[in-house]
Amino acid sequence: MSLENIHYIDSASIQVANIQAGSITASLFGLATTAITASQGAKAWGYFSFNGTTLVSNVYACSITRAAVGSYNVSFSQTAPSSLYCVQITGHSGSVDASATASIGWSYKHATNGFTMSFVKTTVLTALADVTTGSFAVFSY
Repeated sequence: MSLENIHYIDSASIQVANIQAGSITASLFGLATTAITASQGAKAWGYFSFNGTTLVSNVYACSITRAAVGSYNVSFSQTAPSSLYCVQITGHSGSVDASATASIGWSYKHATNGFTMSFVKTTVLTALADVTTGSFAVFSY
Protein backbone atom coordinates (compact mmCIF):
# COMPACT_ATOMS: atom_id res chain seq x y z
CA MET A 1 0.00 0.00 0.00
CA SER A 2 1.43 3.32 -1.04
CA LEU A 3 0.49 6.71 0.31
CA GLU A 4 0.63 9.70 -2.00
CA ASN A 5 -0.08 13.34 -1.35
CA ILE A 6 -1.49 15.22 -4.28
CA HIS A 7 -1.41 18.99 -3.92
CA TYR A 8 -3.69 21.17 -5.99
CA ILE A 9 -4.85 24.76 -5.83
CA ASP A 10 -8.40 25.89 -6.41
CA SER A 11 -9.60 29.48 -6.48
CA ALA A 12 -9.83 29.79 -2.69
CA SER A 13 -7.45 27.36 -1.02
CA ILE A 14 -4.69 24.79 -1.17
CA GLN A 15 -5.95 21.25 -0.89
CA VAL A 16 -4.15 17.98 -0.17
CA ALA A 17 -5.69 14.67 -1.10
CA ASN A 18 -4.26 11.54 0.51
CA ILE A 19 -4.74 8.45 -1.61
CA GLN A 20 -4.19 5.10 0.05
CA ALA A 21 -5.41 1.67 -1.04
CA GLY A 22 -8.22 3.05 -3.14
CA SER A 23 -9.65 5.43 -0.53
CA ILE A 24 -9.37 9.20 -0.73
CA THR A 25 -9.27 11.60 2.20
CA ALA A 26 -8.78 15.32 1.84
CA SER A 27 -7.60 17.99 4.23
CA LEU A 28 -7.77 21.75 3.95
CA PHE A 29 -4.95 23.91 5.21
CA GLY A 30 -5.63 27.28 6.78
CA LEU A 31 -4.53 29.17 3.67
CA ALA A 32 -7.96 29.79 2.21
CA THR A 33 -8.46 33.36 1.17
CA THR A 34 -10.11 35.19 -1.67
CA ALA A 35 -8.90 38.64 -0.68
CA ILE A 36 -5.53 40.32 -0.93
CA THR A 37 -4.12 41.51 2.38
CA ALA A 38 -1.26 43.87 3.19
CA SER A 39 0.87 40.93 4.25
CA GLN A 40 0.78 39.78 0.63
CA GLY A 41 2.33 43.03 -0.58
CA ALA A 42 -0.43 45.54 -1.29
CA LYS A 43 -0.78 48.43 1.16
CA ALA A 44 -4.35 49.06 -0.03
CA TRP A 45 -6.55 47.57 -2.72
CA GLY A 46 -10.04 47.72 -4.10
CA TYR A 47 -12.52 46.25 -6.53
CA PHE A 48 -15.48 48.34 -7.58
CA SER A 49 -18.43 48.32 -9.93
CA PHE A 50 -20.62 51.13 -11.16
CA ASN A 51 -23.96 50.57 -12.89
CA GLY A 52 -24.62 54.19 -13.85
CA THR A 53 -26.27 54.95 -10.51
CA THR A 54 -24.63 53.03 -7.66
CA LEU A 55 -20.95 52.53 -6.84
CA VAL A 56 -20.33 49.22 -5.07
CA SER A 57 -16.87 48.49 -3.69
CA ASN A 58 -14.89 45.84 -1.85
CA VAL A 59 -11.80 47.54 -0.44
CA TYR A 60 -8.93 47.03 2.00
CA ALA A 61 -7.38 49.94 3.96
CA CYS A 62 -9.16 52.61 1.88
CA SER A 63 -12.47 53.88 0.55
CA ILE A 64 -13.55 54.93 -2.94
CA THR A 65 -16.03 57.54 -4.16
CA ARG A 66 -17.07 58.62 -7.64
CA ALA A 67 -16.04 62.25 -8.14
CA ALA A 68 -17.34 62.74 -11.69
CA VAL A 69 -17.78 60.81 -14.92
CA GLY A 70 -14.76 58.52 -15.22
CA SER A 71 -13.07 59.94 -12.10
CA TYR A 72 -12.80 58.22 -8.70
CA ASN A 73 -11.18 59.36 -5.45
CA VAL A 74 -9.46 56.81 -3.22
CA SER A 75 -8.84 57.74 0.43
CA PHE A 76 -6.51 55.71 2.63
CA SER A 77 -7.67 54.51 6.06
CA GLN A 78 -4.22 55.38 7.46
CA THR A 79 -1.90 58.10 6.23
CA ALA A 80 0.85 56.81 3.93
CA PRO A 81 4.45 57.64 4.87
CA SER A 82 4.85 59.59 1.60
CA SER A 83 3.12 60.24 -1.69
CA LEU A 84 5.69 58.09 -3.51
CA TYR A 85 3.70 54.92 -4.21
CA CYS A 86 2.69 52.87 -7.20
CA VAL A 87 -0.92 52.28 -8.18
CA GLN A 88 -1.83 49.41 -10.48
CA ILE A 89 -5.23 49.94 -12.14
CA THR A 90 -7.54 47.85 -14.34
CA GLY A 91 -10.98 48.60 -15.68
CA HIS A 92 -13.48 47.59 -18.34
CA SER A 93 -16.95 48.46 -19.46
CA GLY A 94 -19.66 46.20 -20.74
CA SER A 95 -22.54 44.07 -19.57
CA VAL A 96 -24.16 40.73 -20.21
CA ASP A 97 -25.77 42.25 -23.28
CA ALA A 98 -22.73 44.05 -24.64
CA SER A 99 -19.14 43.08 -25.27
CA ALA A 100 -16.63 44.30 -22.74
CA THR A 101 -14.63 47.35 -23.78
CA ALA A 102 -11.14 47.77 -22.42
CA SER A 103 -10.39 50.98 -20.57
CA ILE A 104 -7.20 52.85 -19.84
CA GLY A 105 -6.85 53.98 -16.23
CA TRP A 106 -4.28 56.15 -14.54
CA SER A 107 -3.71 57.66 -11.14
CA TYR A 108 -2.71 61.21 -10.25
CA LYS A 109 -2.87 63.67 -7.36
CA HIS A 110 -0.90 61.23 -5.20
CA ALA A 111 -0.96 62.44 -1.58
CA THR A 112 -0.38 60.77 1.76
CA ASN A 113 -4.14 60.50 2.28
CA GLY A 114 -5.05 59.06 -1.15
CA PHE A 115 -5.17 59.64 -4.90
CA THR A 116 -7.50 60.12 -7.85
CA MET A 117 -7.87 57.71 -10.74
CA SER A 118 -9.51 58.32 -14.10
CA PHE A 119 -10.56 56.16 -17.03
CA VAL A 120 -11.15 56.47 -20.77
CA LYS A 121 -12.44 53.77 -23.08
CA THR A 122 -9.91 52.60 -25.63
CA THR A 123 -12.42 53.39 -28.37
CA VAL A 124 -12.74 57.07 -27.32
CA LEU A 125 -9.51 58.39 -25.81
CA THR A 126 -10.59 62.02 -25.67
CA ALA A 127 -13.28 61.85 -22.96
CA LEU A 128 -13.39 60.41 -19.48
CA ALA A 129 -15.79 57.47 -19.15
CA ASP A 130 -17.12 55.39 -16.28
CA VAL A 131 -16.17 51.73 -16.12
CA THR A 132 -18.50 48.88 -15.27
CA THR A 133 -15.87 47.24 -13.08
CA GLY A 134 -12.41 48.24 -11.99
CA SER A 135 -9.71 47.33 -9.53
CA PHE A 136 -6.59 48.86 -8.06
CA ALA A 137 -3.70 47.96 -5.79
CA VAL A 138 -1.32 50.35 -4.03
CA PHE A 139 2.31 49.41 -3.44
CA SER A 140 4.89 51.45 -1.56
CA TYR A 141 8.19 50.91 0.18
